[in-house]
Amino acid sequence: MGSCASQKKKSQGIIAVESVEKLGLNNYNIVHANNKRFIDEYKVDHSLGSGSYGEVRKVVHKLTEQERAVKLFIKAENDEKTYHKVKKEIEVLRCLHHPSIIKIYEFFEDDKRIYIILEKCDGGELFDMITQNKFLGENVAAIVSKQIFSAAAYMHSQGIVHRDLKPENILLEETQDYLNLKIIDFGTACRCSTGTTLTEIVGSPFYLSPEVVNNSYGPECDVWSCGVILYILLSGYPPFDGKNNLEIFNKIKKMQFDFNKPVWAGVSELAKDLIRKLLQPAKSRISALEALNHPWIRSQGSSLTPRLDLITSLKQNLQEFNSRNKLHGAITAFISSQVISNRDTKHIREAFKALDRNSDGKISKDELAQGLAENPELVLQIMHKVDTDQNGFIDLDEFIQAAISESVLLSKENLKKAFDMFDLDSSGKISFVELQTVLGVGLGAGKKIWEDIMKQKRHQNDDEMSFEEFCAIIMKSSL
Repeated sequence: MGSCASQKKKSQGIIAVESVEKLGLNNYNIVHANNKRFIDEYKVDHSLGSGSYGEVRKVVHKLTEQERAVKLFIKAENDEKTYHKVKKEIEVLRCLHHPSIIKIYEFFEDDKRIYIILEKCDGGELFDMITQNKFLGENVAAIVSKQIFSAAAYMHSQGIVHRDLKPENILLEETQDYLNLKIIDFGTACRCSTGTTLTEIVGSPFYLSPEVVNNSYGPECDVWSCGVILYILLSGYPPFDGKNNLEIFNKIKKMQFDFNKPVWAGVSELAKDLIRKLLQPAKSRISALEALNHPWIRSQGSSLTPRLDLITSLKQNLQEFNSRNKLHGAITAFISSQVISNRDTKHIREAFKALDRNSDGKISKDELAQGLAENPELVLQIMHKVDTDQNGFIDLDEFIQAAISESVLLSKENLKKAFDMFDLDSSGKISFVELQTVLGVGLGAGKKIWEDIMKQKRHQNDDEMSFEEFCAIIMKSSL
């Protein structure tokens, strides 16, 4: 009877996850719908505020003891349209891997709620930082803007438009840590392919671009919002204000702003030049990537970037990294993303940003060569091993996975935490279906590897794997 009950639980509990290839994601789609009960996996703490459609609370992951945040969507309080927006936000966040974009870990859904598990930031909103300081000096404003431009350029390269960039939607990872910002609240984000025109007016009045107000726009609307944010960072007030939305919209349409107040007397002409290029009509507005190459960002925004000597301690790990097969690669990707804490990878993320010289959110072969100061042959070897999806670039998740030493990544403690997450029915063993559900790997090569693993087991009539077998197979150098 116990065996039948376990089998029934397993068959009902599995939530299908689309394959990596179908979703168009790189590597492994390890952000999954957890079929366990949210309350069994997390301890719920105090409220952190509210998002675009629900409350955000601090939670503690019981297995890893990591502090995270949960964004709650209560079905009874929202309509069907909002429900689909929530699901869309999850899908958008699953495919974004950038140092300045909030990280999603997993999500849950039951009859009453959807729970989106996100990284927790302790530094508060950029809005609060501006309010406390009234306005920021050019050096800090440039460092902040550079991160926002970088995230926008990355999103746009992935076909994503945020549509609500504003200081309230930008968090500091830690108090006064303006080197590490996170863009949040992707509730209004959407996909927008080249040539597509969006018509829905969404966002916050002060930050809307003229083309959004006129119901015909594309990704350029985010760049306008970046321009408004930069204007506020340097002055403490918005370029287009008014007593009501109609007044604000009329000023936005005219695109008339000035630098007449006394605060602007101490601001450089280069900074003003960038603002002018950002607050232009869409057709003549510079892109986020072009903004990153503006002389003001290049001169002011780089002075406090992480030093390249952070790379020294990581160089050996990058050289030694070797994803031996799909299973090994998926497990190490899962542990680096889901088990290792953000606090423990902060220095790695800073090194990534230092290597990413053009700040487009990915590391090219040339950038790697410049950062490591190594011979071309070694750089090619590292690129081949670390660029696991072979798209010609190293993204953030790939870099973190490779930069953590394997002795740390595959420690007994981390393997046990990963195993327990894979064990969806808490039976003490994991099946291929459970592993596939959590990792999101396709059936093809993954199934073949699993079948080969089953042949190596002592009890070949058992189609599940114990923790001891799991450890032995993952650590086996021949795999």
